[in-house]
Amino acid sequence: MPIAFVSLIGEDVQWFKSIQGMEVEQTPRELSFCSHTIIADDVLVVEDLTQDARFRDNPIVVNAPYVRFYAGVKLRAREEFSVGSLCIADTKVRSLTGDDLNILKDLAQMIEQEFHTQSMATTGELTGLSNRRGFRSIAQHSLALCRRLNKTASLMFFDLDGFKAVNDDYGHAEGDKVLRDIGRLMLNEFRNSDVVARIGGGMSFVYC
Repeated sequence: MPIAFVSLIGEDVQWFKSIQGMEVEQTPRELSFCSHTIIADDVLVVEDLTQDARFRDNPIVVNAPYVRFYAGVKLRAREEFSVGSLCIADTKVRSLTGDDLNILKDLAQMIEQEFHTQSMATTGELTGLSNRRGFRSIAQHSLALCRRLNKTASLMFFDLDGFKAVNDDYGHAEGDKVLRDIGRLMLNEFRNSDVVARIGGGMSFVYC
């Protein structure tokens, strides 16, 4: 296949995290093939994009590179949570065999395992929030995006005053529950695009 990529789907944007065959970093979600892939029950295969009402007017179909074939399989960060897709494409009409589909699914499982491994290294087990390493990595990408779009960014830091007394008076199990509850509250109140993290004994988040 001349075109292959791994994409992540945001609220409004599709990001290409790895791509071969096209020079593009992101597209509006409304123009992405992958927004259809992540809600498909199985591999989404379109043998001729010009004959599919969902895709025939897409800019990369009607303009260079004149994509004609597409196949994509959803990628899950967790079993129930689709975050993007692994896709292959061609500039000519074609079809896939059963073996081709199985290979594509196997590759997608390998990428999902990488997601899982990365998540274990960048997510706190207690709260499910990003840890210091995860926060630094995601925040760097968020700030770079803000610079490219000429948008402002805000950083807020919370220190839990008196938290030691909770552990001393009620035990560490209750202290852990407080941390989980605060983390859950922050995730519920802020946007999906905000980065929420627990760093050491405090909690911080950055959004842009």
